[in-house]
Amino acid sequence: MKHAFPRQIHAALVGACLGTSLLLLGILSGPTALADSASQQPNEADLAESALNQADQSNDDDNDDAAEQLPPGHPSVDGQSEGAGPGSAASQQSPLGSLSQTAAVAPGTVEVHVVDNANQPVAGASVVLQIHRESVAEGNTERQQTAVTDGSGMARFGQLSSDSAVSYRLLLDSNAAHYGLPPFQLTAQRGVVVTLRRLDTVRDIGKALVAFESMVFVEPRDSVFQFEVLYRVYNVGQSVWVPDEVQVNLPSDRQAVTAQASGEDVQVQVSPLGVRLEGAVTPGQHQLSFTFQIPRHNTSTASFEVGLPPHVMQARVGVASSRTTELSVDGFQEARPSASQSGQRLLVAVQTFDQRTRPPAELRFEIRGLPTLGSGRVVAAVVASSLALLGLLFALYRHRRSNQDAPKVLQDHARTRLLNELADLERAKVTGSVGPRTYQDTRTTLVEALVRLEPVAE
Repeated sequence: MKHAFPRQIHAALVGACLGTSLLLLGILSGPTALADSASQQPNEADLAESALNQADQSNDDDNDDAAEQLPPGHPSVDGQSEGAGPGSAASQQSPLGSLSQTAAVAPGTVEVHVVDNANQPVAGASVVLQIHRESVAEGNTERQQTAVTDGSGMARFGQLSSDSAVSYRLLLDSNAAHYGLPPFQLTAQRGVVVTLRRLDTVRDIGKALVAFESMVFVEPRDSVFQFEVLYRVYNVGQSVWVPDEVQVNLPSDRQAVTAQASGEDVQVQVSPLGVRLEGAVTPGQHQLSFTFQIPRHNTSTASFEVGLPPHVMQARVGVASSRTTELSVDGFQEARPSASQSGQRLLVAVQTFDQRTRPPAELRFEIRGLPTLGSGRVVAAVVASSLALLGLLFALYRHRRSNQDAPKVLQDHARTRLLNELADLERAKVTGSVGPRTYQDTRTTLVEALVRLEPVAE
């Protein structure tokens, strides 16, 4: 079943989505053993951070274009006003409300006002205050307090700590949807006044102005394909979308499915068929990610089918590549070579969807030309280990026998065999037939065998 893409969402989001860079280019973990012949591997955290910075920078101009297409008075899709970073209690504004410090409220107090879309107070609204304490000695702890607004739409939490190790987050419990402002901290001098806006909630995505951008990155490793999947979710409406049975199917042989913590009100949860979305998608932009692995066999070609969420506006598939790797995605533009900031070789295929080109229910793609560990390389490692043992036996035998001729002939033959194996290994590295891990392990074994064959000083 294909997901229809509403025209009004396309008009509002085309600028924002088209300019998004590949965030997954830097999300790598560990060395790429067979996928890349480069011996120096990038650092995962540095790559992820640089990729995110590159994506944000290249997306600035496109977000400006998208903002021009939003309805008059509509909040920014960023979900935050300029200068109000997460964790700052001095001033925060978002489509969900505002937060500010004030001397009019006693220190250690959070005063909450709940209003509707018309800025009228909402009585009887349930408000949750989450309290997070960080401690190296005792470990992090979480607890919460609840309150219900009075006739004026106000609720109050008091006697709260201003310790720098303690942070707070306010959530509105509205029609089975929990959403709220970013975390904040208290100061010892002032209290905090918060305005929370209760928005309409919808479960049918067809009635919400919501669209997805999907990014799938594949890193071939020695025994598995490592997948990193990232979704950017755009809600340009003025209602909260609550995902209802939104399921993303993953390959049946998947393993180690792990949802990454995002701090968002919408989360990815592992399900029997893959993953599903749960929570609330508030107005603005949100980011979700998860990882999984597929077993890798010693073949040069691999095919995959990975599900997509509904209302996908743009999808990308990327693979960490060697010089021989090819990538093709059904219905996508031709994959193009690229590189991360650290020089990691990549292949990237991109496709944008609209009313005429609607997204499929799943991505189908094939990776060809994958480096394989040939039988000759396996034999080389086995032979090297055998010759290493043989060399050790020769060394012991030499001390016990005065006749050196027979062992010396065998010793010279073993040394020549090992040197030939080393030369073959170096050629395989240059052509990309082996990855850095296989190269390093085999080379170490061969060199150790050569050292054992050297004459022992009398």
